[in-house]
Amino acid sequence: KNRDSDDEDEFWDRTGDVARKKQRKENAGVSVTLTYEDLLKQEIELNLESEKVEQEILTYQQKEKKLKELSAKQQTEGDDLDNFMDTLTKDVEKLDKTEIKKLRLEQKRLKDEHQKVERLLKIAKPTALPFTTSLAAGSKESVAQKGGAVKKQLPMIGKRNQFSKFKVVKAPPSTQTVPQSNAFASDEEEVEEEEV
Repeated sequence: KNRDSDDEDEFWDRTGDVARKKQRKENAGVSVTLTYEDLLKQEIELNLESEKVEQEILTYQQKEKKLKELSAKQQTEGDDLDNFMDTLTKDVEKLDKTEIKKLRLEQKRLKDEHQKVERLLKIAKPTALPFTTSLAAGSKESVAQKGGAVKKQLPMIGKRNQFSKFKVVKAPPSTQTVPQSNAFASDEEEVEEEEV
């Protein structure tokens, strides 16, 4: 198969598919590990590109609106030559439908890529980033720690029965009193306590 065939010519490629195919072929063997920060940078770049494409689409829509207004105005007026001269002086350029289609395709591609990056971000997000927790959540935790009223949840142990998922086993209160031993007592006193 000839690699430099006419259907892979970048000059005739208006959509950019050939360039993307070449890039995919070059990067096929290369695997790059992306960190969470790299994915965040990619997301920011994708957002900027999509905003730029949306702005271009909006400008095309505004130009199309101007053209429609001019054509409606020309139909109400009678003289074709005057209308034609008005369009030349108003600097309204004709819209290229293929350009709008390319922008729409680019917008869809960016949207798909953004969704892919979002999925990767959910996977790669570290479990406890100190800078991602909200201030409100952080203040609640600090107030709870200062108050000391936070009760730890103990693990549930015991037998499961048919009525409840877990049966909570509570330790019975101890009725046996443990005599307190004096750590500084002499050996003689200990011997006397044992004899009694």
